[in-house]
Amino acid sequence: MTYVRSVAIKPRPGKILETMASLAKLRPAFDELDIVGAAFFQVVTGQNIGNVQIAYVAENLESLGIAHDAITANQIYLDMLGEMPADMSMGLITQNIYRAGTVDMDRVALRTLTMGSPDSGKMAEATEWFSGLADELVKGGAQSSTVRIPIAGHSGPIIATATYYEGWAAWTAARDSLAASEFMKASRSNTESFGTPLGVQLTKKLPI
Repeated sequence: MTYVRSVAIKPRPGKILETMASLAKLRPAFDELDIVGAAFFQVVTGQNIGNVQIAYVAENLESLGIAHDAITANQIYLDMLGEMPADMSMGLITQNIYRAGTVDMDRVALRTLTMGSPDSGKMAEATEWFSGLADELVKGGAQSSTVRIPIAGHSGPIIATATYYEGWAAWTAARDSLAASEFMKASRSNTESFGTPLGVQLTKKLPI
């Protein structure tokens, strides 16, 4: 499966538009890389609202590392470090371990990250549940959903689904379908927990 490099950027107060303008200059550099794709998202829910997340995907870790080296050596990136009124607040490398549906990033409008922290010895159960969640969300209207685990940048066990939607209607339909599904009915009646839910973060894809 593929690997994802994610970087979170926190604009300074009142500087969101300037941060966007700086990132837009960097965007074309990703098109020159040997990667699956790249996208920019802005957080619209939770305590990190307004933050920007850059995510790029490669077929293997070596390709991901080569892409990282190329971006961080790019002169636009180097200039941006001194000009952009924002700070990098998080960097993460994750591995996609399951996928439902097929992502078409050109048509993506929204993304949700549903996260959980598995208890010791419960990763297999967590993976099965999150994979089932991915299947149900795609069945209900999401374009694609991947289950991913961090391999660098996070200190504790965590698992998440990254789910992509073509618009608000698709997100609404997927949520409604999930709520009425046998999968959720079984989950609610199951008294054995695999870990701690960490919530859902909604992000909107930026047109850059």
